[in-house]
Amino acid sequence: MLKNQKSGRLNSTDRYPLLCGTDTAGGVSNKILKKIVQAGKKKNKPYGDDDFTELAKIEFKKIFKNKNLEFIPMISGTASNAFALSLMTKKNDYVICHKEAHIFTSECGAPEFFNSGIKLITISSNDGKLDPTLINDCLVDNIDKNIVGISVSQLSENGTNYSIESLKEIGDICKKNNLFFHMDGARFSNAVCNLKVKPFEMTWKIGLDCLSIGATKNGAFAAEAIIFFTKKKICNYKFFQKRSGHVIAKTKFISSQFIAWFQDDLWLKLAKKSNNIAKSFKNYLVQNKNFEILFPIDGNEVFVRVHELYYQEIMNKNVFPKLWSTSKNKFVILRFVFSFDFTKKDLKNLISRINKIKIDS
Repeated sequence: MLKNQKSGRLNSTDRYPLLCGTDTAGGVSNKILKKIVQAGKKKNKPYGDDDFTELAKIEFKKIFKNKNLEFIPMISGTASNAFALSLMTKKNDYVICHKEAHIFTSECGAPEFFNSGIKLITISSNDGKLDPTLINDCLVDNIDKNIVGISVSQLSENGTNYSIESLKEIGDICKKNNLFFHMDGARFSNAVCNLKVKPFEMTWKIGLDCLSIGATKNGAFAAEAIIFFTKKKICNYKFFQKRSGHVIAKTKFISSQFIAWFQDDLWLKLAKKSNNIAKSFKNYLVQNKNFEILFPIDGNEVFVRVHELYYQEIMNKNVFPKLWSTSKNKFVILRFVFSFDFTKKDLKNLISRINKIKIDS
């Protein structure tokens, strides 16, 4: 049985909190801050008719090598996902997603709320990803339901990424069954870096219709967007955007962040930094018998299983991962997520604090 020894007083290097449970705990890139300030000094047309939004749209078209995409700036990831799905569905339509997908577990029914009655059908797997075989089985088992689309998360909620091949398989299923294909890309940039692919290779090239892309978790202040690659999939979105309360008066402050984010590949540089920190932390964890790594490290997230007493000692060291789940066997699952500004010095400090934990067997 594990017993925790009495913790001593925190020394000077342990007194400030290490927030590593979410990448939204991070700050804002200086380059993005400067662009926001620049937007604030210039008067411009409101409601998305400004110069910054037009330039951001041009940047998206260039990055994704698609001249026909539609760019809709949004303020939050939940709004992006829910609004995007509402534009592609009608009441009593069904959308397939993973059982641990953010749209199912963490958005308080927002997809259903935005469209007054769409339903989510969930599929379980051990790695947080939808499997093409399971999708086909789900379509057969629910033949009496009007399934109209599939939504995936890239990275998944377990920090794993879909390969291009598996995304292509899902895209083929959508095409064969006349379904739309949506991607929650809150950590899209981390997946692009890990797979070493071009953005278009992971989106419209494999049959994706719609991407909810997030910059907030990777250096931005608050910048999300819906990207439609197939305009025939959407209706009069401006009307529904207004009705839902998501027309942003000063859209330039959202769009300006994307301009800076894409400039000189800043978005990829920031994602690479956080991915590398996660991989370095994993290299340490494999040598620490108190941690069990649960999933491959495909981005900036690390999921581990530890004893609940060990978790308590981690928090006593002013280290705060996210408590992902608990169990009756006294073990808990923790999620460590590293933001773009979690430095090598921070990582060294994190490891030092963990090494100070003394647990008797």
